[in-house]
Amino acid sequence: ELSAEKQGLRKMQDIVMSEAAKRRKTLIVALLACGWPNNKGYKWSDTKKLMTYGMENYCYKEISPDKIDRTEKIYIKNGYTGGFLKKKDLLEVEISGESKKILVGADDKDEIEIKIKKEICAPIKKGTVIGEIVYRVNGERIISYEVVAGKTVKERTLGYVQNIYEENFFCKV
Repeated sequence: ELSAEKQGLRKMQDIVMSEAAKRRKTLIVALLACGWPNNKGYKWSDTKKLMTYGMENYCYKEISPDKIDRTEKIYIKNGYTGGFLKKKDLLEVEISGESKKILVGADDKDEIEIKIKKEICAPIKKGTVIGEIVYRVNGERIISYEVVAGKTVKERTLGYVQNIYEENFFCKV
């Protein structure tokens, strides 16, 4: 069900007609000028068709860093994140950026491209940009988000490992 309001310019009502329809939170506006016989009924009928098409075939989609799947694993080469030493630790990441609403059609194709290295070398400072996530619609870049290191990772050097072992396994006198 469309609820609409008709408005026209008094002196030009037969030439220009503007319409607005609202369904839930979606607002569609049509401005029609000339080209119809001198019959407002035809303009109103065509306007309803245009608005119905818009309501049925388009919707808003929210793109947000919170809604992006974060299952990518990024290994830290030669780094230490705590606990027992492992060959490779995993890096915690954060995705920064604002949410955005875009209007998409029923036939639009969206894709998310993740550009992150699978392995990076320590040391890494918290907040260091390590990649990006790009959101595209029909191949066109709409928005991108930076992927940053969620914490600082120190480099695993011989002296660093020796200190860890001494602190955890030997009594200091």
